[in-house]
Amino acid sequence: MQRIRFLAAILAVVTLMPSIASAQLEISSGGVTLGGDVKPARAIRITLSGEMKFDGVYRNKRYFGAALGDGITGAAGTPLGWTGSATGTDGDFFMNPWVALNIDTELADGVNAMVTLETPFDAFTRNVGGSGSGRTLDVDQAYVQWLGAFVPDLTLVVGIQDYVVDFSGNGNPFLIDVGNAESAFSNPSSTAGADFGSPQSSSAGRVGSQEAAGILGELNIGDAELDLFYFTLQETFRNDADESMFGAVIDYAFETQDWRGQAGFVFFDLQNDSSSNVWTYGGGGHLESASGDMKVYGEAYGQFGRYANNLMGFGRISQNRSFAVIGGIRYYVSGMEEVRPWVDFSYWEISGDDNASDKRNGNFVSLESNNDTLIMEDAYYGLDLDSNYRALKFKGGMNLTPDWSLEGSYSFFELQDNTNGTAANMSGHDKLGDEIDIIANYRATDYLTFQFGAGWLLDAQALGVGSNISITKLTAEIRF
Repeated sequence: MQRIRFLAAILAVVTLMPSIASAQLEISSGGVTLGGDVKPARAIRITLSGEMKFDGVYRNKRYFGAALGDGITGAAGTPLGWTGSATGTDGDFFMNPWVALNIDTELADGVNAMVTLETPFDAFTRNVGGSGSGRTLDVDQAYVQWLGAFVPDLTLVVGIQDYVVDFSGNGNPFLIDVGNAESAFSNPSSTAGADFGSPQSSSAGRVGSQEAAGILGELNIGDAELDLFYFTLQETFRNDADESMFGAVIDYAFETQDWRGQAGFVFFDLQNDSSSNVWTYGGGGHLESASGDMKVYGEAYGQFGRYANNLMGFGRISQNRSFAVIGGIRYYVSGMEEVRPWVDFSYWEISGDDNASDKRNGNFVSLESNNDTLIMEDAYYGLDLDSNYRALKFKGGMNLTPDWSLEGSYSFFELQDNTNGTAANMSGHDKLGDEIDIIANYRATDYLTFQFGAGWLLDAQALGVGSNISITKLTAEIRF
């Protein structure tokens, strides 16, 4: 009952915020309403935008018991879920505020500077509140963009930027979303020194720990765009020790009388240091009918190279037999434009490794930001499983009114590799669980939206949790 009253109070405050903010903008001084244009000292124009988001989250106690095997004995490894500094296995309820401010400055014709200040998620315990804590804003982006650099079809972007590759176009980047990713090399690990089997150590709550600091060149070639880039992802201030990536992405957009779509290919290197190179190759895309009733999407990638070099106790660790595949189809029922009902079926497979004692890593590693399901894949409040799983997903949704929409999903998860039986947590089962998610969206105004989501993970035998894990989330978001 206490939680219900607390949620109701927060909901009331957030609902009133647009009118409160409007009232504050009309503050007068000496009987004169403040107003007028801001005059930049040197820039042509400065555009401010941003968002405020408030998450109310409840997770039951079984969330904190979910773990996979340690990859050697099958005994319980590090719990997958984010626990902060808390101990014990009780459930939890908390509020998490997010703030982001974008400052877009037009310096000259074709030259822009962007600065984004954002509440960092990796500073979770500081920003949720409590004794000795304080809200913080970090520099999420700080770059200069030059259109028509040297030649008309070349754009240069220099600085810290959010670099994203989303060939499927589903809003959950399967391969690269640097600003919302965790390190590809801090996992797998264990107290024994190195666990290159399954699972990777817990990465939930570590999102936003990487940044793409470097240079990006975008060259337009007709309907195609070629990206060439070099980014430092994690600076160590030591030679040959930084995490970095460099490579190329080519993206081609096309349209015919009946179809429109996008196809792309990638080839890039993830470096743990100067002698550790994980090469990723592959591509994907999506195809939509001109009527918008059908969409087919998919991506496929392979990897090779060296995951680590001169690792104490192991020596050289090769990247071996690692791959990732996704494929799906979405169909919108025609003749019901206002309700717009849809169904979606997809197949996912991300390679894994159940042998932590050899010198090979079979876990596919990436800079993904896939939060497609509330429990198994969500990196913010869920278990953030990134590798060694196979999934079948069935989804559907519709508009209830112009302001309300509803969607639901059922997903079946199992281990991709459990040959030795050590990937599961003290269990001979491969099944990770059946997940059921329900999400409702309410668009209150053009600036304020609410989302309610609830997920249940059932029969999670391989996680050592036979009964259900549940997560409930209420989000209020204001954009300006």
